[in-house]
Amino acid sequence: MTIPLASLCRVAGCVPKMKEYTLEELARCTGENGAPTLIAAHGKVYDVSKSYHWRKGRHQVLHHAGADLTAELKQAPHGPHLLERVPVVGTLLRRGEVQPH
Repeated sequence: MTIPLASLCRVAGCVPKMKEYTLEELARCTGENGAPTLIAAHGKVYDVSKSYHWRKGRHQVLHHAGADLTAELKQAPHGPHLLERVPVVGTLLRRGEVQPH
């Protein structure tokens, strides 16, 4: 009998490890050429591919997907709570951090 990992994790209470993105990997996720539309903020990577507000990889003409928008969020007319509406797909590695093998 095979138990799906997701079911096993719910039972065992474990959380599957999320993908860790480098800034270079994130920069390729602009929503162009079939790539997902990802943004980062406060160390988390969000998939905004399905968001109406991120059509064509841009938000309000000012912000571009594939970037860490932590600083820009401080100046936004809305708080970071709006990011709770989109899925978190990973974490952002900072320069100098090493991806574990």
